[in-house]
Amino acid sequence: MSIRVTTSLGGTASDVTVGKVAPVPDEQCFEAIKAGVDALPPGTKMFLNGGEFYGHNLATTNLEMIARFFEKYPDYVDKTFLSIKVRPANLRRSVELINEKLRGTKRLDLFECARVDPNVPLEESIRALVELKNEGKLDHIGMSECSADSLRRGNAVHPITAVEIEVSPWEYGEEAKKVIATAEELGIAVIAYSPLGRGFLTGQIKRPEDIPEGDYRRSLPRFQEDNFKLNFAIVDALTAIARSKNVTSAQLSIAWVASLGKHVIPLPGSSHAKRTRENCAGGDIELSTEDIAEINSLISAAEIRGDRWTPEPVPDEQCFEAIKAGVDALPPGTKMFLNGGEFYGHNLATTNLEMIARFFEKYPDYVDKTFLSIKGGLKPGTVPLPDGSPANLRRSVELINEKLRGTKRLDLFQSARVDPSVPLEESIKALVELKNEGKLDHIGMSECSADSLRRGNAVHPITAVEIEVSPWEYGEEAKKVIATAEELGIAVVTYSYNFKHNFAIVDALTAIARSKNVTSAQLSIAWVASLGKHVIPLPGSSHAKRTRENCAGGDIELSTEDIAEINSVISAAEIKGGLYHPYTFRQGSVW
Repeated sequence: MSIRVTTSLGGTASDVTVGKVAPVPDEQCFEAIKAGVDALPPGTKMFLNGGEFYGHNLATTNLEMIARFFEKYPDYVDKTFLSIKVRPANLRRSVELINEKLRGTKRLDLFECARVDPNVPLEESIRALVELKNEGKLDHIGMSECSADSLRRGNAVHPITAVEIEVSPWEYGEEAKKVIATAEELGIAVIAYSPLGRGFLTGQIKRPEDIPEGDYRRSLPRFQEDNFKLNFAIVDALTAIARSKNVTSAQLSIAWVASLGKHVIPLPGSSHAKRTRENCAGGDIELSTEDIAEINSLISAAEIRGDRWTPEPVPDEQCFEAIKAGVDALPPGTKMFLNGGEFYGHNLATTNLEMIARFFEKYPDYVDKTFLSIKGGLKPGTVPLPDGSPANLRRSVELINEKLRGTKRLDLFQSARVDPSVPLEESIKALVELKNEGKLDHIGMSECSADSLRRGNAVHPITAVEIEVSPWEYGEEAKKVIATAEELGIAVVTYSYNFKHNFAIVDALTAIARSKNVTSAQLSIAWVASLGKHVIPLPGSSHAKRTRENCAGGDIELSTEDIAEINSVISAAEIKGGLYHPYTFRQGSVW
């Protein structure tokens, strides 16, 4: 099979001809890359897309695989146009890291920021890339996940070669249309990633359980069970059209994306040579005006439920103001319990730690006004499983301190969960060793039973234990943990005080709250605080106003009658649903 349809890139690479469809590399299969290259006509390069962070747990394994490919197949170096996406922070470090990992096997043809950094003027970022280009560290500059306005601004500083955005029959919004139009006007290629809706539009994934354990798609809103069923309607409709043309639904989706403009290059991902060839063939399918109209009609009529990604990170300043509001609400000499996690970022990344470091760099006066608690110790990866081995706990603590960049001591380290495969005593002893080395000040536990708490405390005094407690999550084990902690002099930090569903209990609590002229959130916080002087409610908020309201909840004094009334509501409530998604902790014990 060979590909007939080609196109050109834009900006400073307008003389480069690439295949109309660009397969994405995978660390398991060089044959998939070769299949894509071999299908192209002579003189055409394959657009080979990789990422600084495409490896497991956002590691550089993708880059290392690309280097190994070119080491093994040097004849393919000049047959590919290599594009690498990076995080927007620290561009020089990223470019130098990419070149280091490529080991001189291949030039960095195109460098793309994965997103526009809201904390840095776009023009400043592009100028930094121009400087690196002038130093010979990259050949062309691209952008990714940006608006049409940002694309125009970036191109005004330096010609942009390509812009990468998500486009598929289930993701084709107004901003994507504007980006495609603006790119055409400016002579910029559009790299349309996920044209198959992350595999959903192929029809091969029939139910959420078909997605492998550990696959990041299990966490995406559109792949959750309720949304999945509704969203499958567009798959059925596309499949019907595809059958009438004797092609697959995947090829039809790719052909439709390719039809959006000569400058639009579909970027389907595959790790199998056979699938790569099928995908590439989708770029050669010619759709008639009637075909396109039919597909556009079903896209317009389709009701796609769920965001394509988990929510975007909250801007720094919004988070900073929320932290400051909490600290400023406290009496002098009191520290705010500031809770973070090694894995609180998107896809279990370290963005939460990095945000905390930036906060203390900007507001050093708040360092001594906070008590920083970080949860860690999970197994690196996309599924949060406990790993209480000494080696992993050391890795976790050292990573936390690295990301904090010396801005703040690690006041409290909490193992996120008890690892059933490692003796608890062994895990606590490992943390004591790290404490003695000065890498943390205090030891905590999280999501553990009363018995585990007692065992951990017998090895070394436990400062705090974190469990979920709220009017809709107050089971017998939580009561035992609170009682045991009081006996042993351990603080209980209670997270997730509020709720979004199961509205019968919300209505009941709201009625009580109104009678006291407070919010239901404040009433929930006050009730949790009433469980003991050693119990600390830990409500989460990224808004300063909400933080102040939450803090005020801790000052509300509930009478014996108030508490009895709330307890009665809790006892009578029928709460549906598990504490977590069933896939989240399938392996390992919560308690």
